[in-house]
Amino acid sequence: MVDVKFTILFLVATAAISSSIFFGLARPWESAEPEASAPESLVPTPRSVLQISGPTVEAAQPTQTIPTDVGDRTSCDAIRGTAYRSESERRLFLETCITPSNPIEPFVQPVTEPQAPSIDQIVADQWTACSETWWEGTSVETGIAVTQLVEANSSALQTLFEKLREYLQTNCETIGSALSVVSGAERLCEPLLSELAAVRVSIDLARLDGSGTYSLGFAVGELNGFVNGAGC
Repeated sequence: MVDVKFTILFLVATAAISSSIFFGLARPWESAEPEASAPESLVPTPRSVLQISGPTVEAAQPTQTIPTDVGDRTSCDAIRGTAYRSESERRLFLETCITPSNPIEPFVQPVTEPQAPSIDQIVADQWTACSETWWEGTSVETGIAVTQLVEANSSALQTLFEKLREYLQTNCETIGSALSVVSGAERLCEPLLSELAAVRVSIDLARLDGSGTYSLGFAVGELNGFVNGAGC
């Protein structure tokens, strides 16, 4: 009797299990229920990222604060390589502490002693002055003759003529002979011979119009002295 009951219970249980399996697999049109999410307390916490050690980078040092109550420095060594304390300190360093690698030497004009003129140059210059004086004297003498002809006052011209004659007598006596012995004087023969001819013509003209011939006569004497001394 017991075996019959056990057999019946076994068959009922088997049928129930088979039905549940059959109905569970035979309903594909029904969507499966979503899986229940695990409680948050059971979700594993992600581990921290592995830190790889590398070279240590030092933090930037804070800018050094320069006290404002300190005066300017005047030593180049104290200022060099540090921050300037003021604009005046910067100018001091640039003007006194920095020198060019190749300084330019200032140009110094060489001092040359003035050379004394040679004797030949002195004689030549004096000859030129005497020649200008006798021709000027000739013009003044002509002017005196004209003013006297028109009965005008010639006192100013007379005064000027006296000064010119004094100069000729003081500075031009024998100047022709002195010029004739100057080195290279022979090159002056041709121009001075031409001048001598012009003076003689001027003397002839002065005699015609009544002009004086003192200055022209003085010129003739010195020109003759040169021509004779230089062997022209």
